[in-house]
Amino acid sequence: MLLNLILAILIAPLQDPLDTDIHRIAAAFHGDVAMAARVVSAAGPPYAYALNGARRVKTASTIKLAVMTEAFFQIKDGKLHLDDPITLQPTDRVQGSGILQDMQPGLRLTLEDAITLMIVESDNTATNLVLDRVGIPNVNARMASLGLTNTKVFKKVFVPLNRPLTDEEKEFGLGVTTPNEMIKLLEMIDRRQILEATACERMIAILKKQRDHDSMQRYLMSEPKVTIANKSGALDDVRNDVGLIYTPGGTIAFAAFAYNSKDHQWSPDNEAHLTLAKLARAVYDAWIGKGAPTPPPMTK
Repeated sequence: MLLNLILAILIAPLQDPLDTDIHRIAAAFHGDVAMAARVVSAAGPPYAYALNGARRVKTASTIKLAVMTEAFFQIKDGKLHLDDPITLQPTDRVQGSGILQDMQPGLRLTLEDAITLMIVESDNTATNLVLDRVGIPNVNARMASLGLTNTKVFKKVFVPLNRPLTDEEKEFGLGVTTPNEMIKLLEMIDRRQILEATACERMIAILKKQRDHDSMQRYLMSEPKVTIANKSGALDDVRNDVGLIYTPGGTIAFAAFAYNSKDHQWSPDNEAHLTLAKLARAVYDAWIGKGAPTPPPMTK
C-alpha cells in the first residue's frame, strides 16, 4: 500500500502555478471570466494558457481591433487610403466614449484620424465612420477568411438596426468573439502573417497609443522595458482587454473578458478592471517575471 502511494505521488501531474493563480483570481471575482494567453514571439518560450478560451463572449469595444484590421486590408487593396477625407456630419455623432461627439459638424478628418481615434480613445463616432467605409459584412467575411469564425461585428455603435434582432445579436450586442480567436488575431498581426509588415507595424503603433490603462496595463506599466499594444472594451457589467505585451523575455498575446460583473461602477477601480489587471500580471509573473519551469499545456 505504501509503495502504491509513493508511485501515485511520483506519477501525479505537477500543478501548474499559473493555473492555480488564474483560478484563484477568477473565483474571487463576482462575475465570470474567460481568458487566453500565448507567447507569440519566435524567440520566446512556447507557453500557452486558456480558461474558457473557446467561450463566445461580448466584445464591447474590443471588436474595433477587427474593424481596424479590415480597414488595413482594404487600404492594401487600394479600395481605401489613409488620407481619404471624412467630414463629420451632425447625424454621425453618437454617445459613449470618444471626443467626436463634442466636435462641431463640418470637422475634417482623414481615415487614418478616424482609425486612430477608434482605437486610442475608443471613439464610437469614429468607429461608425470607419464602419461606413469598410462595411460590416466585409469585416465579418475577413475574420471568417482568417479562420476566426466566431469574431463578428453586428452593428454600428449606438445606431439601432432597422430590422428585428437575431438571437445572436440580442445576446452579444455590438459584437462577439472568443479569447482564443482574439489572441490568434493578435498573433497574426504581431508575426506579420497578415498584410505587409508596414501595415501590421502601423496597427501595432496605433494600439500602443491607447489611453485606457485601467486593466491589463495597470500592474505592468512599472515594469522596465515592457510595452503594451492593446484595445479595451466596457459595458455596465463587462470589462475586456486584448493586446500584445512586449517584454525582453518574449511577446505575449493576451485576451481577457470579465463579464456578468456585479460591480457596475464606471470607475478605474471597478472590480472587473482589477480582475483583468491581476490576470495579466499573473501571466507575466509566470512566464516572464518569475519564469516557469516547463511550458504548461493549452487548456480548455
